[in-house]
Amino acid sequence: MAKRWTTLAFACVLVVAMALVVSAQPVGGTLRILVVDQTKTFGSTMRVAGLVGALRQVPIFEVGVTLSDVAGEWDDPLTGQTNQDAPYDIAIVLPRTIDTGTAHAIWLISNGLGVLRTDVRAAIGIVSEIATQVFSGLAEPKTVDDDLFPAILWGIYAKSGWMR
Repeated sequence: MAKRWTTLAFACVLVVAMALVVSAQPVGGTLRILVVDQTKTFGSTMRVAGLVGALRQVPIFEVGVTLSDVAGEWDDPLTGQTNQDAPYDIAIVLPRTIDTGTAHAIWLISNGLGVLRTDVRAAIGIVSEIATQVFSGLAEPKTVDDDLFPAILWGIYAKSGWMR
């Protein structure tokens, strides 16, 4: 019974959030999101698939996915990859440490929330809510306003053409 209420509440939040983003978005525009997956376990892979599937259900999101295998926890997950589909408005980095339980953060990379367009700020709220639901108890989203690491990555990615 509790699972049914949780699912219903999640669906309601998603519908309301989608309406907010659509109302703030210029007609015909899309927001580009890149999901960077560093996870390795079956359970995490299934959660990533759920996250990508939920994001693709939002009509104004265009979602790209890339796999990343880095040596260290603080390495740049896009090192050595080409950005042929860039630029993106938001990048979501799912660190491999979600699998090991040593870190509990999902990095939401964008420009600072205070300077973003209204539609991108609203989209970050939707992405954050979906990621929170999908990775419940394992990891929680951290934006550039919550942590220094996403801000550093945004600076690197903006300079190299990954981000708008």
